[in-house]
Amino acid sequence: MKTVVNPFYGNHGAPGQIPGFINEQNAQVITYGAMGPQIINLFKQFIIQPVTNVSGKVKNVINVFLNKQIAGSEPCGEHRL
Repeated sequence: MKTVVNPFYGNHGAPGQIPGFINEQNAQVITYGAMGPQIINLFKQFIIQPVTNVSGKVKNVINVFLNKQIAGSEPCGEHRL
């Protein structure tokens, strides 16, 4: 495992920049608190599995994911119908 500085921290960048950057890191999964449907679809286009509604310490999130206690993605509340 390695740590990489996110050059887009503090801003969203242009559409597709963040999924593209994460894809360049060879990531297969991204966990996040909340995402809109457009960014979820962009990650999926890069074959990166988005997992939303996640919070906590990284070590705990990884363990919960690896134990299959979290999965899937839903758009955040402001984007739901």
